[in-house]
Amino acid sequence: MSQNYYLLGAYWEGDDMSETFIDESRWENGYNDKFIENVNAVEIGAKVAIKSKCTGGEGHKTSITKIKAIGTVTKNPKDGKHLTVDWDKNFEEFEYNGGGYWKAISRVRNKDYINKTFFHGKINIEKRIARLTWNSNDWLMPSGPTGKSKNQDTHEGKFGFGHEEWLFNTEKLIDGYHYGFLEPINKYFDTYSDKTYDTWLYTIEDIGKKRNRYIVGCG
Repeated sequence: MSQNYYLLGAYWEGDDMSETFIDESRWENGYNDKFIENVNAVEIGAKVAIKSKCTGGEGHKTSITKIKAIGTVTKNPKDGKHLTVDWDKNFEEFEYNGGGYWKAISRVRNKDYINKTFFHGKINIEKRIARLTWNSNDWLMPSGPTGKSKNQDTHEGKFGFGHEEWLFNTEKLIDGYHYGFLEPINKYFDTYSDKTYDTWLYTIEDIGKKRNRYIVGCG
């Protein structure tokens, strides 16, 4: 499972609860009727950060994010309110320009802000390229053996389909998430586990003596 990241608020009607949360190894949603599902969706092992927002610069037009604590979720009772968090020791607050995460809890998907918040801007997102089995149904469902590899040492060569053929089918979600399959990741799962990559996807259409290569997408 990939690593997920969240930004958390700690102001309750003007009172800063950051120190209380840090001292008590927890975080609490200050609302009784908001963000319940968001809190329940936070996974054990997720990285979280307490943030505060303000504006600065000329005319106070620049959005500024201050990071007050970073930790790892160790328990989620699924009550929409509470998370138990192992906050990093000897943490020093820092801030950076930008960031629009104003809500009490937000999942951060933007790689730039993940880097700024959780790695002080020191990591470089690596790039990888991965092959998908050939498919002529937009990878929504298997398209049959036509165009597949003839190599009997491969799954698609043996069975006429690859597990990637459902990659873009979003009809079946798990807790609101769509999970995909990449054979290059599956083969070296321990190497790639808990890492983030920019990935280029390509496929090969195997027709007779021709092997046509196509870029499918990137992200």
